[in-house]
Amino acid sequence: MEIPLKRIDKIRWEIPKFDKRMRVPGRVYADDALIQKMRQDRTLEQAANVAMLPGIYKCSIVMPDGHQGYGFPIGGVAAFDVKEGVISPGGVGYDINCLAPGSKVLTEHGYWVKVEEMPEKFKLQGLRVYDIDKGHNDFSEVAFVAEREVKENELAVRIITESGRVIEGSEDHPVLTPQGYVYLGNVKEGDEVLVYPFEGVDFEERRGVLLSEEDFADADEQIVKFLKERDLLPLRWEDRRIGALARILGFAFGDGHLGEMEGRLYLSFYGKEKTLRELKKDLERLGINANLYVRERNYCIETVSGEYKGKTVSSELRVTS
Repeated sequence: MEIPLKRIDKIRWEIPKFDKRMRVPGRVYADDALIQKMRQDRTLEQAANVAMLPGIYKCSIVMPDGHQGYGFPIGGVAAFDVKEGVISPGGVGYDINCLAPGSKVLTEHGYWVKVEEMPEKFKLQGLRVYDIDKGHNDFSEVAFVAEREVKENELAVRIITESGRVIEGSEDHPVLTPQGYVYLGNVKEGDEVLVYPFEGVDFEERRGVLLSEEDFADADEQIVKFLKERDLLPLRWEDRRIGALARILGFAFGDGHLGEMEGRLYLSFYGKEKTLRELKKDLERLGINANLYVRERNYCIETVSGEYKGKTVSSELRVTS
């Protein structure tokens, strides 16, 4: 279907209400090259379809990354009236690039699960992701998991790196390279691909009570109250915060200090500022406030070969009772 377009300016186009079922016009953000690509599939037709939905507000929008989806175009945006509008779960659809069964997916806490296990386990933890713009690790919660059947005559692509890493998936699965993301099917022998250095460990599922109130029979009542208020007692193996607790405990034993100051107990962690900020997030997930102190200090070291002076930066994360 040829969808009519009216040019507004260099990068904005309007899809007029050419169909009497359209309640609002469409708005497309794209240059000439992108518009031509959108005309090659059903992107614009789907944008017009969205404009027919009850309660849609102002216009049906297609962003520059728009391409054909399953209902909305992927890259489509629409707002609906809270009373008269519709709710469309997964309305934009999803890209159909897939990983093959057996592919390892790394979670935020360092263990991996097989991709086919994701439908039943994705709610346990977020997934480890890499922000290529900011250049650092992060994690993201999983919104939903999609599965599909293999199409007739559909081929999978397998890449084996010199280091022995393997990835197998559909031809259009994105792979990160020094030049950005490319489709798996476009990677050639000799090309460089980026791999995550940490492989993680296999997921071992455990259930049941790890700590109960009976384990704190001789503890101060304030401690029991504190843990109960944060839903940490009883503590179960399947609690989503187990990974964060393990990290905090390991950090405390390795680079922590438990002390007393002015009649109050405190627990301090020492390390790089970036690491301590991540630890602070873990503590906040448990409902625990912590203060980060970053100080520039002068130092003087006397050795047999002389005296050395300089400046250094120390970082401390402190939790106070």
